[in-house]
Amino acid sequence: MLYYTFVIIISEISFTHHMSKSIVMTIVILIVIILGGIWFASKAKTPSIIDNTDNATSTTDTLVSTMPADGSYELIASATKVEWTGTKSLIADYKDVGTIGLKEGSFAVAEGKITTGKIVFDMKTIAGEETSNKVMPIANLGKHLQSADFFDVVKFPTATFNLTRAEVVGGSNGGTFIFTGDLELKGVKNEVQFPVKFSQNLSGQTLMTGEFEIDRTKWDIKYGSTKFFQDLGDNVIADEVNVKFEATAEVK
Repeated sequence: MLYYTFVIIISEISFTHHMSKSIVMTIVILIVIILGGIWFASKAKTPSIIDNTDNATSTTDTLVSTMPADGSYELIASATKVEWTGTKSLIADYKDVGTIGLKEGSFAVAEGKITTGKIVFDMKTIAGEETSNKVMPIANLGKHLQSADFFDVVKFPTATFNLTRAEVVGGSNGGTFIFTGDLELKGVKNEVQFPVKFSQNLSGQTLMTGEFEIDRTKWDIKYGSTKFFQDLGDNVIADEVNVKFEATAEVK
């Protein structure tokens, strides 16, 4: 449209005998400048789109639910995170969150089945990372958990989960299981059961994620429990503790 307007204007100017050549040239130059300005303005209003499809990654792209190949696997402690969460029964939204270090872990797969598995937690590393307590320093939370009130890590430096049964329950490639096994904590052994998902990232590493909840009093951790103490007020600590983990494994 602008092009045709330009042509018409030039035509009219060419046939106007009362205008000098200098005026015509001046008008032409002005029209070129105006058209150039409009063209650049239109480019500026249209942002360029950079296609990062090849470089973009997401959890869905990088993780594929799958059954690990046959072999013996070892958990990489530095690439494994174990997180716990505790709450107070009478204070809404109160929570303490922290971590426990992995000492060692392993599992074996034979003929498409998980045959053995063991995880050893380093209880001396239990620590707090977040707390709703506005008075107690976060470092004190870890020290209290390590004391005899809770896990007594001097006497019981590790906790161990031994797998007794792994049942395939789903997953697009058979990578979701129900793990059943014995959790030994503070010298007390109880059976626990929880879902575990195996997946593989684009680097070929095997990843294992899971989450479960335990009643701490079954492992003789009584501090702040209404099952054993009266008149605790809002200091009542819930018996249930949530534990979730994300582990990376490699073939031995």
